[in-house]
Amino acid sequence: MPRKRGQERGTPKAYLYAQKAWAGKRNAKGIPLCPESVGRKEEIMIGIIITGHGTFATGISSALELLTGHQDFIAAIDFKEDHSEEQLKENLKTAFQRFRDCGQILVLCDILGGSPFKNAVLLSFGDERIKVLYGINLGMAVELAMRCMTGQLPEADALVEELIEIGKTQIGRYRYEPVNISEESEEGI
Repeated sequence: MPRKRGQERGTPKAYLYAQKAWAGKRNAKGIPLCPESVGRKEEIMIGIIITGHGTFATGISSALELLTGHQDFIAAIDFKEDHSEEQLKENLKTAFQRFRDCGQILVLCDILGGSPFKNAVLLSFGDERIKVLYGINLGMAVELAMRCMTGQLPEADALVEELIEIGKTQIGRYRYEPVNISEESEEGI
């Protein structure tokens, strides 16, 4: 029996159940809905744009797809060496247009001050739905995708603050500390 997309990669069962429950649900204009909004009078939709230098965006998106499966509400916009800043701006405009009917649009940038960040900020002027974050890491992206899939989406500003804190917890240093195990341990296993 063939496996569903993502299963062969160890996709969490929670994702598969959430995906099955709302797969293919779209509004009248064909925009994918987050699970929380399906069946509600007022649809809550979110679009996620990942952007960065080189193939950062497609790299994060590829890893994200491996962990959570394919998500229609995510767009990856790379800024490759052979791209002009005008091409980047046009690609970002296309992504914003794709999510024009979404209630929230989160733009996840690689670094503060780079061309992807600068253009995302310039294109977001005047649109309160758009929130631009920088310093994105995979942990933040996974958390955001899982929340969208399960419908656990707070108000945009609160969501942004939570994602920043999650991103901080995903950075650390491993230190090996040997554990001394005595041969005559009275406490058992």
